[in-house]
Amino acid sequence: MGNEVNKNVIDVGTLFPSNAVSLLEHVGDYGEDDDPEQLGLGVTVTRREMCVISKKTGKKFIVDWEKIIELAVEAGINE
Repeated sequence: MGNEVNKNVIDVGTLFPSNAVSLLEHVGDYGEDDDPEQLGLGVTVTRREMCVISKKTGKKFIVDWEKIIELAVEAGINE
């Protein structure tokens, strides 16, 4: 049960449980240091995907580059 991957309902990225193993390079933090809901920002080491980590829950939300490109095209980047 704890290793289940949850596809985000907005179909942008994937939400992984806190015990999911992933090698990340820390990029920065979002929020104040004393805020229990502060988020960490990183990129995965293997595919360099963007990742947001909850310091409160340890969950990771990863968005791959292909999805970012799709979103940019849908937003009209080439128009």
